[in-house]
Amino acid sequence: MNWSDPKTPPPNAIHLRHLALDDGPPPSQAETLLVMAVLVVLAEMVTDNDLSFGAGDCTIRRHASAWTDAAGRTHPEHFVLSGWSVARPETREAPDPADLLSFLRAVLAKDLIRHWCVTDLADTCSRSPRSLQRDLAALGTTFSQLLADARLQTAAAALCRFDGPTLAETGFLAGFADQAHFTRVFSAHTGISPRRYRAEFGI
Repeated sequence: MNWSDPKTPPPNAIHLRHLALDDGPPPSQAETLLVMAVLVVLAEMVTDNDLSFGAGDCTIRRHASAWTDAAGRTHPEHFVLSGWSVARPETREAPDPADLLSFLRAVLAKDLIRHWCVTDLADTCSRSPRSLQRDLAALGTTFSQLLADARLQTAAAALCRFDGPTLAETGFLAGFADQAHFTRVFSAHTGISPRRYRAEFGI
């Protein structure tokens, strides 16, 4: 069971759009699939029917907790999770070079858990990866340095709040691999550990 018009889905269908929370980068396909998988598991808890989901064509099905492709067995009735689409940000002009660093810092700060690469960041400002690297070099920095600075600034801001996230949570939200990595990098750049930083500057 499938449909192409989200305005007129069948009674047992759910049409989904996976959106970014703000004007930052759109969700990746992997993130969308993860969300869909969670929804499928939840749907299995509330129905005994088969599940189908996909990008409108319902080519992937789940029966008895197992997936089948279009060549697999089909059933006349199934609960549908189908027709998702990933929303893209509205087209906008590339930021002025004078505002580029502020723009990129804001983009990175919104999603530091993401595994950023130069290509991803370049897409957010309508530049090619090489063009972005040249622009950053002209501004005296690099992609790696910009990302590191964004992580450290986010962590420092969180540590300045006694009621903020724990040290481990702060490191995770700032995109560090683990608390040991967070402590090592933060201490190297600030000269004091995250714990001491919070003790001295927290309010």
